Amino acid sequence: MRRVVVFVFLSLVQVSYGRAQAFVAGEGADFEWRVMGRALFDGGLFFGDKTDLGNGMTFADGRIGVVARFLQEWDGKIEFGYSAGRMSIRDVFVGYSRGNSRLQAGHFFEPFGIEGRVGTADYRLMNGASTAMLFGDKRKLGVAYLYTARSYTAVAGFFGDTDTDNSRAEDEGYAVAGKLTYRPLFGDDRLIHLGLSGRFSEHGKSERALYAYKGGVPTNVLSSTANQFLYAAVPDLVNQWKWGADLIWLWNGLYLQGEYNRVSVNRASSLKNYAAQGAYVQAGILLLGDRRYPYSSAQGWVSNPGAGNLELLLRYNVTDLNDDAAEIRGGKLQDVTLGANYFINRYVAVRLNYVHASVDENGFYGAEESFDYVQARLQLNF
Repeated sequence: MRRVVVFVFLSLVQVSYGRAQAFVAGEGADFEWRVMGRALFDGGLFFGDKTDLGNGMTFADGRIGVVARFLQEWDGKIEFGYSAGRMSIRDVFVGYSRGNSRLQAGHFFEPFGIEGRVGTADYRLMNGASTAMLFGDKRKLGVAYLYTARSYTAVAGFFGDTDTDNSRAEDEGYAVAGKLTYRPLFGDDRLIHLGLSGRFSEHGKSERALYAYKGGVPTNVLSSTANQFLYAAVPDLVNQWKWGADLIWLWNGLYLQGEYNRVSVNRASSLKNYAAQGAYVQAGILLLGDRRYPYSSAQGWVSNPGAGNLELLLRYNVTDLNDDAAEIRGGKLQDVTLGANYFINRYVAVRLNYVHASVDENGFYGAEESFDYVQARLQLNF
């Protein structure tokens, strides 16, 4: 608890000194920096839950870090986060940009999909879609090359298979991931974004023996242990492929986004290969304010609108880990989310979500179940 208080205090101090957005020049003319961070406070109530899910409040996510620009073409970021009761390293990288090209190395997200790479404060709904959270990968150590033009963006990278260290007594695996985004329409308040992602990975000995896919409903109120409604254990893995397709459409304050993800696991020759898939679609409308959705062509996602905007949203998500041919049934989860966001100013927002979720009899708890919950958030982001 003491670490949470210290983090929030430091965040508020930085905002009060006006350093939240503007870069501060260093001693030399070729170096500037700024402090960035976020604090998310969530609360939720569950209804009709057979598994006795716990109502409550949580410090959902906290970040503090520094972004620097130096020597005209270089930049870097060091960010730490607090969630699930512990501190951890988040984005830590150095980048070199020249013209339309960028080379980046360090600890960061693999270039796959949309929702799995977006920062927690920039999700359109309070939490990312369950499909993207399950099939996307966490930050990894690696190197990536990105080329951005007005009508398209191409990025590819090579990554280690562990998070921040190679602590296992075995050879580390690796992953190769890439994404191509095409924008046939890109103008003021109008956009069509079409994306394709691919990822190939080989793993260390322990993960080849047993690889687990697991996920839950979109909430931070539950612990990761309680929020495990899907679980598929895949033994004797050789390697795996992941594929993704995504869409973003913007038109004068209207928003549409969707993703489809599929994983194919190659297993030992005597066993059937395993496949799982999922998809979501979400739509929104901006009321009040300037009714403008910011879009980053380099990152390929929509971020939060400006102060005074009221946003209404709807999302449907389905994630299916059942594969009868492989005789592996990890469950099928569906959820519908209604959401409202109000951006009070450039730093503070409030969010409200209502979620209806259902899981089939193959889920982690072994019984078919449907339940509802309401959750709210106070968000500080700078």
